[in-house]
Amino acid sequence: MPIVNSIRALAALIALAAPSAAFAQAGLVRSDTGAAVGAIQGEIREAVRPQLQISNSAGAITGLALSADGSTLAIMPSDNSIRVWDLPNGLQQARYDAVNGLNPAGLAAIGFASDAQLATVGNAGSQLTIVDPQSGRVVLDVPVAPGSARYFVIDRAYHRVITGGNDGIVRVRNLDTGELLVQIISTLSGWTAVDAQGRFDGTISGVDDVKWLASQLKLPIDNFSQPYYEPGLVARYIRAPSGFVAPAPTPVFGGIVLPPKVTVLAQPGAGSADVTIVAQDQGGGIASISLFQNGKLVPPTRQTGERKEAQNGIATTIRTYRVPLAVGVNHFEAVAASLKQVEGEHATIDVSAGPAVVTAPAPTAPGPTPPAPAAPAPAAGLPTLHILTVGINKYRDSRLNLDYGVSDATAILQSLQASQGVFGKVVAKKLTDQAATRSAIIKALTDYQNAPTNDVLVVYLAGHGEIVGDDWYFLPHDFVFTPEGIKSTGISATTWRDLLSRVGPQRVMILIDSCKSGGSVDTLATAIDRKLLRSLGRDAGVAILAGARRDQSAEEFPQLHHGAFTYVLLQGVSGKADAQHNGQITTNELLTYSTSELPLLTKKLINQMQVPVAYSRGEDFLVHHSN
Repeated sequence: MPIVNSIRALAALIALAAPSAAFAQAGLVRSDTGAAVGAIQGEIREAVRPQLQISNSAGAITGLALSADGSTLAIMPSDNSIRVWDLPNGLQQARYDAVNGLNPAGLAAIGFASDAQLATVGNAGSQLTIVDPQSGRVVLDVPVAPGSARYFVIDRAYHRVITGGNDGIVRVRNLDTGELLVQIISTLSGWTAVDAQGRFDGTISGVDDVKWLASQLKLPIDNFSQPYYEPGLVARYIRAPSGFVAPAPTPVFGGIVLPPKVTVLAQPGAGSADVTIVAQDQGGGIASISLFQNGKLVPPTRQTGERKEAQNGIATTIRTYRVPLAVGVNHFEAVAASLKQVEGEHATIDVSAGPAVVTAPAPTAPGPTPPAPAAPAPAAGLPTLHILTVGINKYRDSRLNLDYGVSDATAILQSLQASQGVFGKVVAKKLTDQAATRSAIIKALTDYQNAPTNDVLVVYLAGHGEIVGDDWYFLPHDFVFTPEGIKSTGISATTWRDLLSRVGPQRVMILIDSCKSGGSVDTLATAIDRKLLRSLGRDAGVAILAGARRDQSAEEFPQLHHGAFTYVLLQGVSGKADAQHNGQITTNELLTYSTSELPLLTKKLINQMQVPVAYSRGEDFLVHHSN
């Protein structure tokens, strides 16, 4: 709906809402006003133009610097930090206190060479004008938001101009055309990147700070993950675009249809709660409805009913669940997505349960019924830590053998087993080589359906991972190496999601170190892996840390005695991830440490970054107590 027409329609609506005597004499009735309102709302629902809203901004950009080869960018916001970016890999690799500022001395202190380009100071107006100092020719002259281009650096080799200013956003433009390519948003605890289409990338905390404001709705940018999440987004634009993970979606800035509106109700009973979700179509349709309990997906087997109806002319879906309650506060979160896979505002409700947990009655929905929870763990009520590690060196097809899978799985198990004072007991299971078959892995996950809800489960996988079609597959020892064979003998991300949603423990972390059987991984293939693996964690409601890489031989990291991914994990668990210095390691601390350290380590050792993906939507929880 063109904006001029929207304004005209709104003016007409205002006139109708306060009719003059002439209008009254003409016989205007309430139903006409209602019809006008409905028509306008219908058109607005088809074309809402969102705007970005940023929380916890790191502040106005006060300086920029670019290395001579254009590979490293220093950003200085007004929070007195310097953010150093590895542009070819598209991520912030370090953060420093701005002791000396962005001057030659300060840049030298953080590793920049003396030929680094310090930002040119532009004006605070609404025009970005760049003049060639040699010829005096105007290279670029484009309108910008007032004060947003006070500083700029130029990468002439790749025809990019990078600007920063009062709004705290760093923008990358095409130097020849002025086209806005991608924006980097620095927040106090992370970063987010957004392109002109609305694709995004970022850290967990950085993404949490960015929302789309649409028709009075505040939709977290994370709600757009399915169609718009693009790992390595900045890297795509710094050099000539090398393709994206998915075809270009509809530009968010151009307008979106609103996703469904949801409400959630809960009626607690004896050890369980009857939960009702009401999802209303707001113009974008209703493609899916999900319920999360303490951040973890409630499996479909807990659904007890569903009906569709029209409420005041609005298509509505009502779905009910019966869910066992965990001890303490149970945080329920209802989510509905549109046909374009954009989620609406999440609806939440909390239900408290006492120390005695009673098994919920069997659900009436079709499908297998999860086994009843086992008795709570002993040791003064402390939860049990369940560990499942899977590591494969020897495959049935020996051409695909690896070096690190078994030793890495063993080391992770031993490290987590050493935790003291956090858990009542630790129950560990390891599957390696010939024992790590598809059926054995699935059975091991299924067995955890008996575990109490207040326990903790950590799953570690080391082996080959492949993408076939639109799904990612972990390849067990006995898989068949053909596209159809992988589909039938591999374990898909979809299967992992379903298995993890059915386990008893509410607090689950999955760690995946997968490599490509082809021996090399291009940037786009790695990005696809990262997107699918992030979706696995997000959809299942579990904490996930995953890395896709090419095969790593024992000769590659002789000083580590492990694969790089596992080495960083072990360092984190040993205490280096303890950001609070309290002797305890939580999932968020381990994810934050690993996503920062793994790229730096691999770049140092083999001059190639391995960039993991991390996601956590549930509560932060302890996984280790370091001495």
